[in-house]
Amino acid sequence: MNKPLILIVTTIVSIIVLASVIAFSLPDKSTYYHFNGVGLNVIILNSHDSDIIDFLETCINNPLNINTINNINNFINNIERIIDKTGGIVVILDLRNNNINPSEIADVVRISITNYTPVILIGNYETILTIVVREETGLAAFAVPKPLNSSSSFIVEAIVPVKYSFNGRVAAKFIANIGASMRDQICDTIKKVVIVLQKSRNYDIFAITPPSDEVPLLGELDVTYTSSSNYGKINVRDELYWPYNDGNSDYNWFLYVFDDQIIPGEALWGNGWRNADLIQQIDVDKYNYTNFLSEYDPSTYIGSSVYTVTVEIGLETGVDRDGASVGGSLTVGFSWSYEKPDIVIHDRSDYDLELAKWWNDIDEAKGVGADTVRLKPGALIRLPQKPGTYLWESIYLGQWAKQNCILFWCSWEFSGYEGVAVTWGVVGT
Repeated sequence: MNKPLILIVTTIVSIIVLASVIAFSLPDKSTYYHFNGVGLNVIILNSHDSDIIDFLETCINNPLNINTINNINNFINNIERIIDKTGGIVVILDLRNNNINPSEIADVVRISITNYTPVILIGNYETILTIVVREETGLAAFAVPKPLNSSSSFIVEAIVPVKYSFNGRVAAKFIANIGASMRDQICDTIKKVVIVLQKSRNYDIFAITPPSDEVPLLGELDVTYTSSSNYGKINVRDELYWPYNDGNSDYNWFLYVFDDQIIPGEALWGNGWRNADLIQQIDVDKYNYTNFLSEYDPSTYIGSSVYTVTVEIGLETGVDRDGASVGGSLTVGFSWSYEKPDIVIHDRSDYDLELAKWWNDIDEAKGVGADTVRLKPGALIRLPQKPGTYLWESIYLGQWAKQNCILFWCSWEFSGYEGVAVTWGVVGT
C-alpha cells in the first residue's frame, strides 16, 4: 500500500473514531429512556468525580442512563436535540472545578429549565450564587441556601421549573439538604427531583400563564437542615408570590410566606433531644438599601392560651407605611392561620432595619417539645420597579433541649443555635 493511500485510510479511520467518541459523549435523545415515571436520564457536566455516579447508582431505584460530558460548549450547542419537554432528564453541574465560566453555566441553566429539565448544582454557596444571580438564567426568582454554624463546605441544590412562566421568566422550586454528607445531599435531592418529574411529565411550562385572579408564584423552597449532632432538623418550605396588579409604576410588592417545621431528635431518633426554639427572619435590605419591609404578621403572642394564629398581610388603605401609593388593595388571598400550642411568639422585628423576625419559644417540657412544630408567619416586601437584581436574606435557626437527671435532681441541657440562611433574589421588571 502506498503512502498517500495509507494517509487517506488513516484519516478516514480517525474521523470515524472521533465521530464515535462525540456520539458516545452526547447521544441522541432516541437512546434515552422515555420518561414514564420509571426511567431516569442523568447528564453529568464538568465533573471527574466518580463518586457522583456511585451515589446515583446506589440510591436511585429507577433505571438509570448516565452520561458524563466535559465539554460544556458541546452540550450547549446540542442540548435541544436531546432534551424534550416530556421530562425524564436531569442535568448535574459540578462547579467544584476552578475552570468554570459563569456565563456558560448560566446558559446551561437557562436552556435546561426552559426545556423543563431540572438542573442540580454542586459547589460552594458563593459559586452557586455567582451563577444564579445572572439575568441570563431565565429564572423569575432564585434562592441559594448555606449552613450556619456548620462545617459543610459544599452544597447540592436542584433548580426545578414549576407552575408556569411569567414575563418570559421561569418560576422554580429550589431543593437542598443542608448539613448532610455529600452522598445524602445528592441522594435526597435527586429523589425529590424525580417526584416532581413524576407529577409534572408532559407539562409544557410555556403553555401556561397565570390566571388573572391568581397571584403568581415566583419561587419556592424545599430545603432541609439536619443537625450533625442529631439534635433535630428544620424543614423550610417557603413561597414567594408577586401580586403584580398593584397599579404602581415605581415599585413591586412581593409576598413572602414562611412555612417551616422544627423536628426534635426525640421524634426522629429517640435520643431525648426536644424542640426549644425556632427563629425565623427576613432581612429585606441586607444587600440592597432600596428594599423595603412594608408589613409583616404575626406580632407578639404571649402565653400558650392562644392556640391559633391568624396572619393577615396587605395594604388595606392603599398606601404603604412610608406613603407610597398602591393603585389597588393588596389584601386578596393574603390571609392564613396556623396552630401554636404551648409556644410563645416573641416579635423581634424592626422597621428601621427592614427586618421581620420571630422568636418562637417552644415549651420543651410539654408535648410540643417532642413533636413536629409547624410555623407560618409572613411578610410583604417592596422592591424598586427598575432594571437590576434585588437580593434579601431569610434565616432559620433551631435550638433543642434535653433533660438530664441524677437521682431526684434534673436539669435542662440546651444545644447551640443551628440552621440555614437563604439568599433570595428577583430580577427587576
